[in-house]
Amino acid sequence: MKQLLVVIILSLLCYEGFAQRVIPSQGNKVDKKRLYFLVHDEKLKYFTLEDGEDDKEPVGEERSFALKKRYNNLYFKWLNPIKYTYEWKDTTYNDERDEAVKEFVNILTSPFRSAGLNMDIAESSKALSKSNPAAAPAGSTGIYVPSPSGFNNVDLTLLFILLRDKQNTLTPKEIEEISNLSKELEKLDKKITNSISDEIGKHFQTLIGIKDPDQVELAVQLVNSDLSKYETSFNEIEKLRSTISQSNTALSISDVLLNSYTKKIVSDFLDEVSKGVNTDRDLVTKIKPVLNLLQESIEDESEDQEGYFGIREVSFDEGKVLKTTVSITEFEYKATTNELEKKDVVIKNELSFREYDFINVSVSTGLFYANTELTNYGLSNSDDSFVVKQDTIERSTAVTALFLNFGIEEGSRMISPLAQIGVDPTKTRPFILIGGGLSIPLAKFAITAGGIWTWNQTLDKLQPGQKVSATTDLEKDIKYNFEMEPKGWYIGVQYMF
Repeated sequence: MKQLLVVIILSLLCYEGFAQRVIPSQGNKVDKKRLYFLVHDEKLKYFTLEDGEDDKEPVGEERSFALKKRYNNLYFKWLNPIKYTYEWKDTTYNDERDEAVKEFVNILTSPFRSAGLNMDIAESSKALSKSNPAAAPAGSTGIYVPSPSGFNNVDLTLLFILLRDKQNTLTPKEIEEISNLSKELEKLDKKITNSISDEIGKHFQTLIGIKDPDQVELAVQLVNSDLSKYETSFNEIEKLRSTISQSNTALSISDVLLNSYTKKIVSDFLDEVSKGVNTDRDLVTKIKPVLNLLQESIEDESEDQEGYFGIREVSFDEGKVLKTTVSITEFEYKATTNELEKKDVVIKNELSFREYDFINVSVSTGLFYANTELTNYGLSNSDDSFVVKQDTIERSTAVTALFLNFGIEEGSRMISPLAQIGVDPTKTRPFILIGGGLSIPLAKFAITAGGIWTWNQTLDKLQPGQKVSATTDLEKDIKYNFEMEPKGWYIGVQYMF
């Protein structure tokens, strides 16, 4: 009893005498190949299918997940992909969604066709009201000009005011050709009146304002319907432009100066129309990826959790750990400048993924009280020679060893079984320690005990009591053999492991 008390006292005195190599916890166990995330109260939270959304908990700055398989699907509660973008630090390619939005905004903020088309219906109407057309020649009703406001394009209006002022110098045939040209120009002028850039700008504001994934499909359909109308309009404009260009080329007015001036004004107008159509086509082309982005964002919906969509997959090789930093950035649309501006990085968290193992491992070095019984061979003097003798040495001493500890990953926080393997490499005959005990995970405290195995001395040819002439004879004859029976026991206390 007294010896046991000494053992316990020595163990308690030496428990702080070890250095610990910290091995991170495996993290939260994930049984199925699905993890669910959402932004709630400006924090990234997660839950598993088994727990349900009501049991969501914050990820914190860093969260580790232990996967049953080295693969998992990450589902996020739907966020508008135009307004929110995901960035993963473990990837190096540019997100095509970012590129689609940036290209669209760049084209949206460009100066479109209004800079060159000189569109001002008020100015055209004012100029037309003040004009006094010359008398038309006999047999002619005069040159046709859209009334009461003229063309939307001021340059066209001023041209036909000039032609009307000069119509008394023109033949009835020339007036007819000019009037036909005027009617064709009127059709084209009306078709380019509506600003497609403004309409698509409004569409974009509608799309970026969507908060419910159930609204996406209808919104995309409506915009695609308008895009089809725009395409039809583009084709009609191109057809009219081609017809007018042919008529303009064929136009022949006897007044050479007037003929040249008319053709130039009409030709300049057609060039600007062509530029405007190309700009609008480019704008339509750029909004299509945005629509695709929205459509794709609702395609991979979880079958078990409505409103959650697959964002990415994680996988890694055996024995590896995947770490990734996820950032969610919010953008806002500035209607005054037609720009999409970065508002804030609303979420930034680190996620770690490793393969789950029900055994938890830790490594420690420590002092443990050991009691051993070892065989030892020596020499005693006898006259002029030495005699081989055998001793059994019993020792009770502190042992320094490196331990590999095995615990249960999922167990009580109050008490849990522990197994360990240790080695003491500092001796001539290293100790192998195998034992176990009980740990208190809450306090990171454990009491362990076990057996000690080592290499014991044996004689090869000599026998105890045999005489030898020199000490080297014994040294050469001693062999070290590992014995399967334990040669002693140890008891120890571990803390903060």
